[in-house]
Amino acid sequence: MWNRFLSIVVIGVFTISMIGIGSAITDDDVEFYQWTDYKWKRIARCMEQLVVAELNNDADKFQAKGWLLMATCDKALGEIESYNVSDDMLPIKDAFQLVLKDVRSIGYCAHQSAYGCDKWVYINRNFFDKYVDSCEKAQTSIMAYIEAVENYEALHGPLPTPQPTPTPKPPGFEAVFAIAGLLAVAYLVLRRK
Repeated sequence: MWNRFLSIVVIGVFTISMIGIGSAITDDDVEFYQWTDYKWKRIARCMEQLVVAELNNDADKFQAKGWLLMATCDKALGEIESYNVSDDMLPIKDAFQLVLKDVRSIGYCAHQSAYGCDKWVYINRNFFDKYVDSCEKAQTSIMAYIEAVENYEALHGPLPTPQPTPTPKPPGFEAVFAIAGLLAVAYLVLRRK
């Protein structure tokens, strides 16, 4: 079972992150594509956690991670509508939307199969079977998404590689000198009194 998830995660992550800088692409398309990269990485983390819970036969975590996966996809499905992409990018948007719906189904079935169970042996097998079926369906939609990306790139060149956002540096060594200076001044003021 975890091989299904692993292939879903690996295919999606490598497909989204292996793409180089291209031309003839609108700013809205770039913004949307970077959003899909960010969302896919979050979904992949949720799916990995779900697999770990399944492998450990942990019904509580399986239910919780299923809910988290479902909620992540629900949020993304709400956000995807706000993106206005070019007609050429529309097949990618539609394919990603289908991926989100199929992966949401994985989360729903995982959540429902373990709902109210404190032990793995009490898992609802009907929903667990639906969960397995949803994994297979999601693989198909992910392959369709990959095909949509490849078709776009064949016409317009590679899509842009999402750039990581720089994180602000925490206060460093300068803060030590500032605090030491304040303490020295406080000591001198208190010493005179």
